[in-house]
Amino acid sequence: MSTSTETSFPNELMPNLFIGMTGSDVEKLQQKLQELGFYSGPIDGLFGQGVEQAVKDYEDSEGLAPDGVAGVFVLQALGLLTIERDPEPEINLSEP
Repeated sequence: MSTSTETSFPNELMPNLFIGMTGSDVEKLQQKLQELGFYSGPIDGLFGQGVEQAVKDYEDSEGLAPDGVAGVFVLQALGLLTIERDPEPEINLSEP
């Protein structure tokens, strides 16, 4: 019996990624942490102890409380989560 949880969240849901999770979101997290030198393990989409420690190290480097959970602030700081806003409406001040 597997205790893994598949993750696939649209950005606007602001997911938390944590130990035991799997999926493409975790894979993106691993890739980014590896690019920045915080993670040296496999890019396999599995949020294990190595990823958790890498997240803690990254959080510490950014002045965040190192809890090992890739939440909103961590994902935003890594550039993996963007908040999309509706475009400003166009205002036509000229009369028809």
